[in-house]
Amino acid sequence: MSLLDSNDLKKEQKLDKKLTRQKILLGAFLVDALENDSVAGLKEYTADNLLDFLTSRGIRI
Repeated sequence: MSLLDSNDLKKEQKLDKKLTRQKILLGAFLVDALENDSVAGLKEYTADNLLDFLTSRGIRI
Protein backbone atom coordinates (compact mmCIF):
# COMPACT_ATOMS: atom_id res chain seq x y z
CA MET A 1 0.00 0.00 0.00
CA SER A 2 1.30 3.43 -0.96
CA LEU A 3 1.84 6.11 1.63
CA LEU A 4 0.22 8.59 -0.75
CA ASP A 5 -3.09 8.00 -2.44
CA SER A 6 -3.48 9.11 -6.06
CA ASN A 7 -5.00 12.47 -5.09
CA ASP A 8 -2.09 13.24 -2.76
CA LEU A 9 0.38 12.21 -5.45
CA LYS A 10 -1.33 14.45 -8.02
CA LYS A 11 -1.26 17.38 -5.58
CA GLU A 12 2.42 16.80 -4.88
CA GLN A 13 3.23 16.61 -8.59
CA LYS A 14 1.28 19.83 -9.23
CA LEU A 15 3.19 21.57 -6.45
CA ASP A 16 6.52 20.30 -7.84
CA LYS A 17 5.61 21.70 -11.27
CA LYS A 18 4.63 25.03 -9.73
CA LEU A 19 7.91 25.26 -7.79
CA THR A 20 9.91 24.37 -10.89
CA ARG A 21 8.12 27.06 -12.89
CA GLN A 22 8.79 29.62 -10.15
CA LYS A 23 12.50 28.74 -10.14
CA ILE A 24 12.72 29.07 -13.92
CA LEU A 25 11.00 32.46 -13.85
CA LEU A 26 13.25 33.66 -11.01
CA GLY A 27 16.29 32.53 -13.00
CA ALA A 28 15.06 34.41 -16.08
CA PHE A 29 14.50 37.51 -13.96
CA LEU A 30 18.03 37.32 -12.54
CA VAL A 31 19.61 36.70 -15.95
CA ASP A 32 17.80 39.77 -17.26
CA ALA A 33 19.04 41.82 -14.31
CA LEU A 34 22.60 40.59 -14.91
CA GLU A 35 22.52 41.22 -18.65
CA ASN A 36 21.16 44.74 -18.21
CA ASP A 37 23.32 45.52 -15.18
CA SER A 38 20.17 46.83 -13.52
CA VAL A 39 21.10 45.93 -9.93
CA ALA A 40 24.20 47.58 -8.55
CA GLY A 41 26.75 44.99 -7.46
CA LEU A 42 24.80 41.96 -8.70
CA LYS A 43 27.35 41.03 -11.36
CA GLU A 44 30.21 41.21 -8.89
CA TYR A 45 28.29 39.28 -6.24
CA THR A 46 27.38 36.58 -8.77
CA ALA A 47 30.94 36.32 -10.08
CA ASP A 48 32.31 36.09 -6.54
CA ASN A 49 29.84 33.52 -5.20
CA LEU A 50 28.29 31.40 -7.95
CA LEU A 51 31.05 28.80 -8.17
CA ASP A 52 31.05 28.22 -4.39
CA PHE A 53 27.25 27.98 -4.41
CA LEU A 54 27.27 25.35 -7.14
CA THR A 55 30.15 23.41 -5.59
CA SER A 56 28.45 23.30 -2.20
CA ARG A 57 25.45 21.64 -3.86
CA GLY A 58 27.54 19.09 -5.71
CA ILE A 59 27.05 20.69 -9.11
CA ARG A 60 30.07 20.51 -11.37
CA ILE A 61 30.51 22.77 -14.35
